Amino acid sequence: MSTKIVSRPSTEIEGFRRSWSRPFESSGAALPSAQIGAIIGHACPHPPPRSKANQEKWLINYDDIRVDSIAMRTGVPIDKDQWGWSVGFYPASDRGLRASATAKTFDAARAAFDTAWQWLLPKFTEADFAAYRRHRAFDQWKHAMWNASLKLPTQVADGRSTCFCGAAIGISGMESHVYAAHMESA
Repeated sequence: MSTKIVSRPSTEIEGFRRSWSRPFESSGAALPSAQIGAIIGHACPHPPPRSKANQEKWLINYDDIRVDSIAMRTGVPIDKDQWGWSVGFYPASDRGLRASATAKTFDAARAAFDTAWQWLLPKFTEADFAAYRRHRAFDQWKHAMWNASLKLPTQVADGRSTCFCGAAIGISGMESHVYAAHMESA
């Protein structure tokens, strides 16, 4: 397995694929204050120092597992560390297997991330990776059910429902159905 930074597969960096995603697409024009206020959830008299449309973020995967990211921090003074990174994934993070910090440059953040990853990787078990995949499959199935306007068996009084694939499911067989019928699609 390899560790990759994903989303924009253009630049190779020592086996890492560097990419970035933007939370908001920008047409080059600044967002009106009312829209910015709505985005951050409260009234905002003027735009923040750095627009979220320009936030750089690298998402890092280990095979098919998102292990976290390196991102430019927003709203921090210019004399503070501009980059933040974190590494870890559920369920291993529940056991304390995670790390995060800040750095002045992307290169420093990437080096620190890599050091932390090399320290953490041997501590992860195959069971951690399998549990992550099962959790992801169940979460994707749950959202596919809701997107199809179907209720989960736990959301109906009799505990029975029909999956979007057409199978009849109950509370007791829900997880086994998801893992048997929908695990590959996750």
